[in-house]
Amino acid sequence: MNKKRFLYWITSITIALCLIVYIWVSNDEAYWLYTLLVVLLVFPNFTFKKMEKQKLMQIIIHYSQTGSVNEYLQQLKEYDRNMIKTNRIKYYQLITYAQAYMDKGSFTKAKEILDNLTEPAEKFNPLTKFLYYRAWINYFLNFGQVKEAKELLDQLKIMVEVSHASLQQQFIINYQLLLAKYNIRCDILLAETRATLNQVIDANPTPLMMASSSYYIGIVEYKLGKLAEAKKIFTEVASFNEQLHFVRKAKEYLIKIKETSTN
Repeated sequence: MNKKRFLYWITSITIALCLIVYIWVSNDEAYWLYTLLVVLLVFPNFTFKKMEKQKLMQIIIHYSQTGSVNEYLQQLKEYDRNMIKTNRIKYYQLITYAQAYMDKGSFTKAKEILDNLTEPAEKFNPLTKFLYYRAWINYFLNFGQVKEAKELLDQLKIMVEVSHASLQQQFIINYQLLLAKYNIRCDILLAETRATLNQVIDANPTPLMMASSSYYIGIVEYKLGKLAEAKKIFTEVASFNEQLHFVRKAKEYLIKIKETSTN
C-alpha cells in the first residue's frame, strides 16, 4: 500500500466511522447526505489501489517488452520506496529482485537476497515459495549445480500437482521451462526439450520470454552440432538487449561458432 494511500485510508475510515455513528444516534433528516459523504470518502481507496496495481503492471510489462533490466530494477525500487508492505509482499518482492539480478548476471547479489530468505521461506504461500524455488533453480543451473537443481525441481513438480486451479497453468509453464533448462545443462532429452521450447514460442509469449526460450533452443542446436541453425538463433537473440545475461552469453556462443568454423 502506498504511504499516501495509507494516510488517506486511515483518515477516510476514521471520518466515515464518525459519520456512521452520527447517523445511527441522531435524528438528523439529512442522514442520506451523510451516507453519501461516507461513500465518497471510502470509494477512492479502491480507485487508488487499482492505480497502484496498474503502475506495477506497467513496470513489469515494459520489462517483458524491452528486457531493460537496469531500468526495471530502478523502477521497482522507486515503486517500493513509497510503499508500506506486509511481510508477504516484502518477501515476494525480494524474490522478484533476486530473479532480476540473475537476469542481469549479478548472481552474487541474487544469492545474497535468497540466502536471507531461507528461514522465512518455510512460511511462504504457494506462489511465493514456487518463485523462491524457481530463483534458486536458475541460480544452481547457471553454476552447474544440477543435483541441487533436481531436488528443487522435484519439489516444484509436487507443488504443480497439488496447486490451486488459478495457479496451475502458470506453475506448469514455469516448471516446463525450468525442466528444459535442466535437461540442456545435463545434455539429456535434447530433442524433446527443443520441442517444449518451441511450444512456448508458438504460444506467442512476451519478447523477453521469446528471446530467452530461443536462446536455449540455440544451445540445443549447438549441442546437436547444428551450428548454422544455432548461429541464426543466437544472432537473433544477440540483438535483443545486452543488459541481459543470456543475450551476452548468446554473443559468446557466436564467437565459439565462428572459431569452430575457421578451424
